[in-house]
Amino acid sequence: MGILGWNWWSVWAVTAKTVFSVWHKRKLNNNTSKSFGKQRPDAGRYLCGLWEGQLESCFFWYLSEPSRARTDIGRIPSWSWASVTGSITCWGVSLEGIEFLGNEVCYNGDAYMGNVSVAKITLCGSVAPATIYHGQEWVDMQMHATPILEKDDSNIESETGESGFGLKVGDQFTSFQPDYRLDNPIHSSTYLASGTRVLCLVFCRISSSRNLPERELEESWVSACCLVVRCVDEDQDLYERVGVCRSAHVGNCLDLETTLSISQRKQLTLI
Repeated sequence: MGILGWNWWSVWAVTAKTVFSVWHKRKLNNNTSKSFGKQRPDAGRYLCGLWEGQLESCFFWYLSEPSRARTDIGRIPSWSWASVTGSITCWGVSLEGIEFLGNEVCYNGDAYMGNVSVAKITLCGSVAPATIYHGQEWVDMQMHATPILEKDDSNIESETGESGFGLKVGDQFTSFQPDYRLDNPIHSSTYLASGTRVLCLVFCRISSSRNLPERELEESWVSACCLVVRCVDEDQDLYERVGVCRSAHVGNCLDLETTLSISQRKQLTLI
């Protein structure tokens, strides 16, 4: 494949759009990454399915189908698309105040197929405190709050996440797309109880509008897209990603200005 001038996400989207399992994605990635690295030396170091010089275009990926249980093949880091099972899509527009500050990735054996011994990426951005809810507690919260899912937004679950998982950010409520099934206590290493505190890293904005003929006006709003992370080591200040909030539907999104007003600039190291 001639890939001069292509970015990594464009290459991966073409070659792996029908490959879903972690193992098969990893095997396909072996050949594709080696070819890409030879033809695009400007991409920098290979980082567990991403490239150091192209993080801005491929770091903020998300599942485009319902999440499944998380696998643990070769200790793949949570920030890599290779850590999830299912089809993924990558955010392809400008980022919102994100700085990539550094990385540390070491392999046991071949970089493209070997196990990972260390895998950290450090970045900085606007971070807001949040709380994850799921199951009956999330259902009850929706009933007692401003309606989240509007009647004319019947496709909201397939487009923006799974309706059984939600976030409370300040006084705002929204559904979000988890990277994996985090609501099953059988999987203790990935289980997050409803009510768990997390952080939302704002990485992008979406401008939306809709016509209101009965009022003869057009309503517009700007929503925030966020990477949802949890702290896994308070002493070393290490975090794992658990999902993405990217809804832009009125009544089911995070208002950008409101979210930034309760955010602080913070450095995060993801593993």
